[in-house]
Amino acid sequence: MPAILRLAGFLIAGACSLLAARSAAGAEGAEPEPHDGLAYEAVGRGCPLESTYRAEARQRMPERTDRARTLRVKLSPVPRGFEGTVEAIEISAGRPHVVASRTVAGTTCEEVADATLLLVALGLLEARPPPAPPPAPAPAPEAAPIEPAPVRPAVRPTFHVAGLALAASGFGPVAVGGGARLGVGLERRGLVRPELRLGVDVVGEAELRNAIGTARRSLLAGRVDLCPLAFGTRPVLARICAAGAVGEVRVRGENVASPRDEGRLYTAVGGLLRGHARLAGGLGADLSVGVLAPIAPHRFFFEPDATLFRLDRPVPFVEGGLSWSIP
Repeated sequence: MPAILRLAGFLIAGACSLLAARSAAGAEGAEPEPHDGLAYEAVGRGCPLESTYRAEARQRMPERTDRARTLRVKLSPVPRGFEGTVEAIEISAGRPHVVASRTVAGTTCEEVADATLLLVALGLLEARPPPAPPPAPAPAPEAAPIEPAPVRPAVRPTFHVAGLALAASGFGPVAVGGGARLGVGLERRGLVRPELRLGVDVVGEAELRNAIGTARRSLLAGRVDLCPLAFGTRPVLARICAAGAVGEVRVRGENVASPRDEGRLYTAVGGLLRGHARLAGGLGADLSVGVLAPIAPHRFFFEPDATLFRLDRPVPFVEGGLSWSIP
C-alpha cells in the first residue's frame, strides 16, 4: 500500500512538472501582453526600467481613442549611441500591422527614452483620419467659340472684249466710226479697281467745205485707256480713265487748184468717264464720254497762203457699245 501511494505521488508530480514546462514554453514564445496599450522593450545600459517608463508614459499619454491600437516602444544601442522606435500597431484580419512609425536617436538611452515619451505624449501616433478622397477633377473650361476670320473678297482678273460705235467732233462736222477693245481688270471691292484697255479706233471721212475748197478727213489710231478708280457696284459701275492715242490723220483736198492727199502723225492725250451696266451673264453695255487733245497741232495748206484744214483743238467724243466679260 505505501508503495502504491508513492507511485501515485510520483506520477502526479511529473504531470504537474510537464504542464508547468509547457506553460513556460508558451509564455516564452508569445509576445508579452501590453498594459494600457503600451509595449516597452529596452536593451542596453542606462535605459529606464519598464515600470518607470510605463509610469511616465501613463502620465503623459493622451486619452486613448482607439482601443485596438497598441504603441510599441523599443530602445536599442547603435554604433554612435542609442536609437528609439515608436510604432503604432493595429490588428487587421487577425494579424498585426504597423500603421505608423517614428525613430529618434541620441547619445544616451535616457535621452532617447525621453524623446520617445515626447512622441507618445504629443499623440503623434494616434489614429489618423483616413485620407480625404482626391478632389474631383474640375470640368474642362469650355473653349471660347472661334469666330471665323473675316472673308476677304477675292481679287481676280477679269478680261473684257468690247465693240464700240464712235462719234467725234473736231474742227468741222461730226465724224462717226467704230472701234474694238481688249481689256483686263481686277474684280474687288473698294474705290481702287484698276482696269486697262487696249484698242483701235477708225473714224470715217468727214467733209469740210469752205471758200477755198473741200477737205475730207479720216483717222486711224490705236488707243490706251487706264482706269484706276471705279464707283458703284455691279451691275452698274462708273470708271474714271486717262486715255492716250497714236495714229494717222489723213486729209484729202478737193475742188482746189492742186488736189492731193496728205497724212500726218496724230498723237493725243485726254480723259473719259465710262459707265458699264451688266445685262445678263458676262454681257454688258458701255457708254463713254471724253475728250482728246492733240499733242502736236497740224495745219493743212492746199493754197499758198490758205489753210484748208487744221487740227489744233481738243476733240470731244462719245462712244458706246457692247462688251463681254470673261472671269
